[in-house]
Amino acid sequence: MTSDDAKKRLPEVERELAAATAHWRQLTAIRDELERDLGKLDRHRSHHEWRESGVIREALGQLARGVVAADGYSFPVMGDLVGKPGLTQTKQTITKLTAEQDLLNAFLLRWPEATTSHPYRYTGPKWKCSIDGKDVQPGDVVQLSATQVESWGDLFEAVAEEEFVG
Repeated sequence: MTSDDAKKRLPEVERELAAATAHWRQLTAIRDELERDLGKLDRHRSHHEWRESGVIREALGQLARGVVAADGYSFPVMGDLVGKPGLTQTKQTITKLTAEQDLLNAFLLRWPEATTSHPYRYTGPKWKCSIDGKDVQPGDVVQLSATQVESWGDLFEAVAEEEFVG
């Protein structure tokens, strides 16, 4: 990944995360209302209340897994949710997007520009690496860009900036 790739992807992730979070809020508001309605039903239910509680429980299940048109739905508000992900999938999406956002922010913090470089110590075998025409030996510290680290990361280890002289 390059800084330009990360800068391009970050706003996309933020938009997707905002949309998923808004959808999550919509789903949880409906769920909370249905759970309140379910709680209002008498514990010693009549036949009608028993049936109504089953309808509410089915709607809660649909909210969790996503509303499918073929299954039908008993509450008009559920019509807006047909074909959209349910609570479970939306939570997974938010978790995935949040992790990606954190990763991109951390990457951009370390590699703000394509020209940014940091010191890395070569840990690979002797005579197997050269940078800018210079052979690099085990223990040598060189400046690497993000692209170089991505390509050669298994041959180098990060060095604290204070350790690097040169």
